[in-house]
Amino acid sequence: MTFFQIAGTTLVLSILVLFHEFGHFLAARLFGWEVEEFGIGYPPRLAGKKIGGTIFSLNLIPFGGFCGFSEEEMYSQPKREQLGVMVAGILANFVLGWLFFSTLFAVGYPYIEGEVSIENVNAGSPAEEVGVSEGSLIVSVDGLEVKSRGDVFLRAQKRAGNEITLTVKNPNSGEFETFRLVPRKDPPPGQGPLGIDLDFEGEEKLERVSFFQAPLKGLRESVFVLRDMVDGLSWMLGQLIFAGRVPTEIAGPVGVYSATLQVSQMGIRYLVQFIAFLSLNLALFNILPLPALDGGQLVFVVVEVLQGKKVRTEVKQLINAVGIALLVLLAILVTIQDVHRLL
Repeated sequence: MTFFQIAGTTLVLSILVLFHEFGHFLAARLFGWEVEEFGIGYPPRLAGKKIGGTIFSLNLIPFGGFCGFSEEEMYSQPKREQLGVMVAGILANFVLGWLFFSTLFAVGYPYIEGEVSIENVNAGSPAEEVGVSEGSLIVSVDGLEVKSRGDVFLRAQKRAGNEITLTVKNPNSGEFETFRLVPRKDPPPGQGPLGIDLDFEGEEKLERVSFFQAPLKGLRESVFVLRDMVDGLSWMLGQLIFAGRVPTEIAGPVGVYSATLQVSQMGIRYLVQFIAFLSLNLALFNILPLPALDGGQLVFVVVEVLQGKKVRTEVKQLINAVGIALLVLLAILVTIQDVHRLL
C-alpha cells in the first residue's frame, strides 16, 4: 500500500461526500439562500475566501466537505425550498452514480460472465436436507437467473423463513434439478441461510453501447442497483433491529476504504464502477428517516406541514443529538468489525 494509493483512495471517497454537499449548496443558491460556508475537507480551516456572501474554505482534515447554513436561515425558508435543498444532496449522489455508469457503458462496462457452483454443503443445512449436491451449478433462484454469488445470497436472505425454488445443473450429465427449501433466518456463523459455500469462475467481458444509448443504459443500471441495495438494506436493518447484531455485510469507513484500495488495483474501469456503487449507496443511506441525515430532516419538514406549526428548535436539537450519538455508536461497532475482519 503506497502513499499514492492511500491519497488516491482518500480523494475518491472525498469526491462522493463533496458532490453531495455541492448538491445542497447549488439548490440553496438557486433558491436565493445565504450559505455561510462551503468547505473542502473539515476544520480547522487552512484558508478561505469570501465570495458572494459565502466563505469558500480549504480545511485540514482531507475528507469530504460541508455546506454550512445557519439554523435561522434554513428553518425560516418556505417548506418546498427546505425539501428541495435536502433532496438535492441525495439527488446529486444519484446523478453522479448515473454519470459514472453511463460513461462506463460508452467506453466498456466491465462484468464477469461465468458460473456459480456449490463448493460445499454444510451438515444439517437446508440444502443438505433436500439433497443438494456439491459440484452442482446454480442456474436460478425462484426463476431468476443467477449471475454471481451475491445473487444467491441476497435472494436467499430476502426470502429467509419462506420456501424458495433452487434450480441446479449437474456439470457432468447436463441434467437440471429443482429443489424446494426454506432459507434459515438465523444460520450458524459463516454458513449463510442455505448452508452452502459457493465458488465462481468466469471471464471478464465488456458491454459497450453507443454514446447516445449510454445515458439510458446507465439510468437503468442505476435503478437496478438501487433496487438491489434496498433489498440488502432491508435485510441488514432487520438483523440490526430484531436480531440485535451488526451484520458482517455492513462496512464502515475502514471497510469501505479497504475495499476501495483493493478495487483500485483491479483497474480504472472497476474503480469507476465501484465509485458509482458507493455514490448510489450514499444517496440511499441519506434518504433514511434517521436524525442527523437528510431523510431525518425531511421528516421534520413533513411533520411541520401536517401539524401546521414548527417543531421547537430544542426538540430538533435533542432528536438530532440522539440520532448522531446512535450513528456514532453504530460507526464504532462497524469499525471494530472492519478492523477485526482485516486482521
